[in-house]
Amino acid sequence: MSPVPADLATLLPGKVIIPSDEAYSTLTGSYFAQQSRLHPACYVLPTSAEDVSISVQKPAKTPDAAFAIRGGGRSWNPGAANIDGGVTIDMRNLNLVSVDEETSIVSIGGGACFGDVHAVLGPKGLAIVGGFLTGRGISMFSEERGFACDSVINMQVVLASGAIVNANATENSELFIALKGGQSNFGVVTQFDVRSFAQGSFCGGVVQYPSSANDEQLAAYEAVMGAETRDPHVAVEQSFLFQSGSDEHEAAHEYSCNLVYYTKPVVDAPALRPFTQIQPQEHSTMRLGALEEITGELTRYQPADKCLNFVTTTFRLAPGAGMSSKILSIWRDYSKSPLRPTGRRPPKLADLPASPAAIKHSNLRQQSRLPSRQPQRDSPRAASLSKLLVLAQAHVGHRACGTGRDHRRQ
Repeated sequence: MSPVPADLATLLPGKVIIPSDEAYSTLTGSYFAQQSRLHPACYVLPTSAEDVSISVQKPAKTPDAAFAIRGGGRSWNPGAANIDGGVTIDMRNLNLVSVDEETSIVSIGGGACFGDVHAVLGPKGLAIVGGFLTGRGISMFSEERGFACDSVINMQVVLASGAIVNANATENSELFIALKGGQSNFGVVTQFDVRSFAQGSFCGGVVQYPSSANDEQLAAYEAVMGAETRDPHVAVEQSFLFQSGSDEHEAAHEYSCNLVYYTKPVVDAPALRPFTQIQPQEHSTMRLGALEEITGELTRYQPADKCLNFVTTTFRLAPGAGMSSKILSIWRDYSKSPLRPTGRRPPKLADLPASPAAIKHSNLRQQSRLPSRQPQRDSPRAASLSKLLVLAQAHVGHRACGTGRDHRRQ
């Protein structure tokens, strides 16, 4: 055993996994994307901030030693959440979720899944704005309440020195700002304290359409999501997919799929009808449901256990502008191109809206102390829209996730 893993095993008995241990292959195989399944010298599984401090200090004091931090294991960038030959600090055991009954502040361990969070909050009639808490974080509640990071009021952080500090609006405030978008570049967040809000059952689900509905889909998206004002309870994530035929007996299949939500207990809300009334529909799960039920559905539609890649672009969305149609046309040409390898996971084009209302709510969060980034005054109706192009390639040998856990961790 090399010096760093050996020293860590002495300092953290029972919490260091090396390649000869049976659990090593399970941990490696549990990453969402195959290109993240690297081979560190050891995995460290801390159960406290103090354990994380020890895990950080030892590699930091060793020349040429490298380490990575795994929260949810969903990063598609090799080296981001795992590392060859170094130390990977796996946060999965820091997954406690608790609620202060007086303030409704939710304390979330840095390794918790959103499935863990919703299982605690749903029965209490509470919710938080979900998403990447050290990024921006967009969820079905962003139109009403801003981005996920805006609701974070405190972070417990382990610095490179091993010091354990709090970062909030009054204590280490510059670090607090940096962590809202800085991901793990400024420290290891071991706990988030997040504002919650009352949330009962609401309407939502997945609706799938054939490609013949593409024009109606784009028109509905631009009209509803690009409007100057819209119902704040509407949230829609629109995706287009192309499935190559596996052989001469299976035809190629192009289709679209929407995640559609109305965050009030209203069935067939008029604001959703531009999407829900599009016909034909190949599949629909629209219904009233609890938070944990509806959000739990998301993991069933994720392309796990593949080699994945993505690129993004951001543009202003306005009714009639036609930008979405142009991007869809480029994507379709690529999807059907003979240059694209066959037998691969279908490419996916997804629309993730960051609307002026969400940005306004974000800027109004005084505690977040983030720089103001208001929409341009000469484009009041424009909604900022991110296009996510997922090019998911063939998997190399199928391996199921060893943990069986929800990988949508913070």
